[in-house]
Amino acid sequence: MKKEKTPSQLSSYFENSGLPAAIMGNVKKDGTKEWRAFGPSVWGGSDTINENNIFRIYSMTKAITSVAALQLVEKGLIGLDDPLNSILPEMTAVPILNDNGELVKSTQPITLRHLLTHTSGFGYTFFSERLIKYDASDSRLDKMRRLFEPGKDFKYGISTDWLGRVVEKISGQNLEAYVRKHISGPLNMSHTWFNVPDELKENIVSYGIKSSVGYNALPDRIPQKLTDVFNGGQGLFSSAKDYATFLLCLMNNGK
Repeated sequence: MKKEKTPSQLSSYFENSGLPAAIMGNVKKDGTKEWRAFGPSVWGGSDTINENNIFRIYSMTKAITSVAALQLVEKGLIGLDDPLNSILPEMTAVPILNDNGELVKSTQPITLRHLLTHTSGFGYTFFSERLIKYDASDSRLDKMRRLFEPGKDFKYGISTDWLGRVVEKISGQNLEAYVRKHISGPLNMSHTWFNVPDELKENIVSYGIKSSVGYNALPDRIPQKLTDVFNGGQGLFSSAKDYATFLLCLMNNGK
């Protein structure tokens, strides 16, 4: 068993990292949680970040969306290998951009299993020179071309965004409402939202871009507009405490 890092070691790592702030924690199967916090929640501020501060969690959204989809499988509302042609025809109609830069029609159906395992053929533009050369100007899901037939390869990308659309179609709810009712609500994850409630917005931390001289905070720390597009691959806000609760549930097989 590896020896755990002491608080002084973690403090040294943080000071040498150049990061403006960090919250670190661990959770055990019995529910025990421990936290170590460094730096302010708002860069340049005087407070200390904590486990209830709210982050844009980007691709950590994918695990929550995947659980939502698997709940539908558990309920018998869809099978892992059911074709999705009738549920999301706008997805299955997206052509494949082959190695020659030509658009060709797919001959194989996409299934839930393909979306869950990133074998649907969809990627991310910034990970694919082929997609960048074709057209990187339109990021709408139905404009993002596929790279191969379903099941033929692996490509990390927008499959989980499409997975969220499947959840919405089958459940009849938008992804925000579904997650609140079936995942974050039952787990008392009160700081996990696509649209953070007004009373929690001050808990949102700074985020920004690293440059050669350090980290520069972006001006839109607190969103000014509500979103009505719930991206299952990247759209959630959450806290370290909430996400640790979600991971604890997974460790304990759903309990």
